[in-house]
Amino acid sequence: MDDYLAGNFDIAVGGITRNLARMMKADFLPPYAPNGKVALIRKADKDKFSSLEKIDVPETTIILNPGGTNEKFVQANIKKARVVVHPSNAEIPAMIAEGKGDVMITEAYEAVVYSKKDERLYPAFTDKPLTKKSFIGFMIQQDDPQFTKIMNFLWIDAKLRGDLDVLFDKWLK
Repeated sequence: MDDYLAGNFDIAVGGITRNLARMMKADFLPPYAPNGKVALIRKADKDKFSSLEKIDVPETTIILNPGGTNEKFVQANIKKARVVVHPSNAEIPAMIAEGKGDVMITEAYEAVVYSKKDERLYPAFTDKPLTKKSFIGFMIQQDDPQFTKIMNFLWIDAKLRGDLDVLFDKWLK
């Protein structure tokens, strides 16, 4: 959010949870996927980590990126597991796959994408997320009404043509 507020980018894409706090500072395109917090784990551990209670044990290492909803979830729900903060969200899945940690708490569809890229990974709890259902969307700058208008027009056209459904089926199923 700090980078967004500093004007360092116009659009944030991928796993951006739509929530009221963010809507007060940014605009969003319409939501494109239902979401919720899940655990990205090694496929070999899917029976071991079948519940949040089985994750939250002293022998488990959770790796997370700082400052977002994943960190807030871990702070609120994890009391016994070891938590390691790593600055690069994109590097954490490989760390889990390599056994440098056991669990990454992330968004459902991020976990699906990461597990498609690396067959050693498994997106646990996608059928029943660890949080209430939320939605993800593209976050855009709110200080340019013309830009917002154009982006919404393009988004709706892509949805009506079926282009968004094709992308959803390819990447998020």
